[in-house]
Amino acid sequence: SYFFWTFGVHESGFFGAVDVDSGKSVLFPPRLHPDYAIWDGKIHPESWFKDVYEVDEVHFNDPDTINETLRNLGAKQLLLLRAENTDSGNVLEPADFKGKNEFPFDTEMLYPIMGNLRVFKSDKELEVMRYSCKVASEAHKAAMKAVKPGLYEYQLESIFRHVSYYDGGCRHLAYTCIAASGINCATLHYGHENAPNNERIMNGDLCLLDMGCECECYASDVTTTFPSSGKFSEKQKVIYNAVLQANREVIKAAKPGVRWTEMHLLAERVLLT
Repeated sequence: SYFFWTFGVHESGFFGAVDVDSGKSVLFPPRLHPDYAIWDGKIHPESWFKDVYEVDEVHFNDPDTINETLRNLGAKQLLLLRAENTDSGNVLEPADFKGKNEFPFDTEMLYPIMGNLRVFKSDKELEVMRYSCKVASEAHKAAMKAVKPGLYEYQLESIFRHVSYYDGGCRHLAYTCIAASGINCATLHYGHENAPNNERIMNGDLCLLDMGCECECYASDVTTTFPSSGKFSEKQKVIYNAVLQANREVIKAAKPGVRWTEMHLLAERVLLT
């Protein structure tokens, strides 16, 4: 997503560089053999990528291309993106290319700087985020309308996937779908390969759907809880309304300067009163 945020490139196999001093941008697409056209369609020239992605230069990535281009730009040091997922510990290793070691390079500086820049969204980014959330919301509503005892959990997941793509044009999901019913709702990350949304939904069950779609690398994350029969029991209604009230109070309290921990504690206070 960092590469897409920087260059807007959808295809795989690209390298990219930005001259920090001048802002000059360069893309290095893979040079594809002409036979690829049989399988993947038209092979585009460098000028096509330059026009589509609005960069200053495009050079096919032959063995010495990146090295030579960086020298022509007068590069004295390379800032390479290396990132670590603090939840999983997985590491995104920096770009590796022929001649990289001929330059001094830093792998620590770029990631926190780009992360801080991405916190502040442009108007266009906000528009895409709203669209992703709107599509996910419509897909959730479609699943809620279709639910009935006797369906399988995966059928609700299927409806979400269909509406997200068919109606919303969002081809990719934001994460693994959670389509839980009954006691499965208590498993936080139900829906993975060992619990693949395959239980039959029974009368009286609550259904919990935690599913989101992705648009231009911007993800939505929406969770809904509803009764399979269309009507909450009295006990279900009490818990649902308590969570709903906490949700509304947190939304009212959310504003610049308020910490996440403060909103978390607010939700707990509402639930316990």
